[in-house]
Amino acid sequence: MTIKTTKKGFTLVELLIATAVFAIFLTTIVSFMVDLYRNSRRIELEEQLYQDMRALMRQITVMVESNAIDYEEYFREATGDLTFGNGDGSTYSYGDYAKEFYDFGSDGLPGALCNDDTPATPDCIINKTTLDKNTGKKEGNAFCGAGTTKDPCPSDDPSIFALHQQDHLYLINGKGTRKTFLATEPVDRILDASTVEERVLSIFWMNGSDTDGNDITDTWKDGLEFNVNDLAGDLTNTKPEQKMYEDFIPISPLRSNIVDLKFYISPLEDPYKAFAETDPATGTLMQPHVTIILTMEPSAVEMQNYLGEIPSKTLQTTIYSDIQQDVRSY
Repeated sequence: MTIKTTKKGFTLVELLIATAVFAIFLTTIVSFMVDLYRNSRRIELEEQLYQDMRALMRQITVMVESNAIDYEEYFREATGDLTFGNGDGSTYSYGDYAKEFYDFGSDGLPGALCNDDTPATPDCIINKTTLDKNTGKKEGNAFCGAGTTKDPCPSDDPSIFALHQQDHLYLINGKGTRKTFLATEPVDRILDASTVEERVLSIFWMNGSDTDGNDITDTWKDGLEFNVNDLAGDLTNTKPEQKMYEDFIPISPLRSNIVDLKFYISPLEDPYKAFAETDPATGTLMQPHVTIILTMEPSAVEMQNYLGEIPSKTLQTTIYSDIQQDVRSY
């Protein structure tokens, strides 16, 4: 008697089921690995971004704390003069803001004096350095109103709040000898065959000198760190919009892109000049400070081969100036 054994294999249906199960398993593993890589890369990008923002905020903080807000420069803009420091080379604008206020004169004493420093009399020769050219109360502020080419200062709260908002920051040291300008400027990033324009925070310095010997800075030139010509006429073209390294130099890491940066200046008037000429209810009599709202995202170069959502972060801080004195400019 012969016994036959039958060899059994997988049926077509079983093969299809096994293949489908394996495909699902493989897809799950691949998807898991992709998500793991994507999340890991996102965490890395977010950490880089946060580090860059913290470092940038720290730089700005040190500069604001060690300098005063340069109301002269904001007033210069409000008067329609678009050139830093000395006007356009023929129109001297530095000090015009200070002239808007009551000033005791260079002797620091109230009232006019004779040339021999005795109290003024009708028949003496008045020492002009003791005369104030503007004894009236100043109208408007450093950003609008009388003395500027802008419209009268608004009375509604939204419009007043808008005056505080600036996209650039002007600072000056306590001795009045060095100006610092901060603004964002465009930088071209090469991405494959295309060019992407991003923004970085850049800085520009100007050094001042006293040419007439009255202990007040009256002439400004670009800092030694820059290749800008010293002539005031050439400084007309010194703008943060002229691409990186042409005048301003970047201080923010190039691996991050500045999406938005706003400086909120308070108060709208220099309290060390306006202490006797403004209504305390307007909030002028407070230490000058800057509120900064910074939004950044990774550079397009850093985002190459990353398919996830672009990480973006916003930081806000308020910084007070440590300069508690009038920076003389007139």
